[in-house]
Amino acid sequence: MQTTRMYCAHPLFDLGGVLADSLPPIECNRRTWAAERPADTDLPFAGLRGRRDIDAVPLVAPRLDAEGEEHDFAGLRPTPGAAALRDAVPPGR
Repeated sequence: MQTTRMYCAHPLFDLGGVLADSLPPIECNRRTWAAERPADTDLPFAGLRGRRDIDAVPLVAPRLDAEGEEHDFAGLRPTPGAAALRDAVPPGR
């Protein structure tokens, strides 16, 4: 196995697809959410990938309070190597 070293003063990690595979639970949660509310069940997927729920809710159900909606993170799993990447960051960085 080859090791790659990166030297960064301030690494920034994007959760979606880097440290966690969030797409399957997001799609499932959005489909369930839309079916239980007055929202178009197809819209939660059209052009909303990568958007936070708080930004997506007003687009698919403008009458609902985006901040008041519950969030379910069941099914969120770390991507392979995420823990090793996290643990490679020196303390205090």
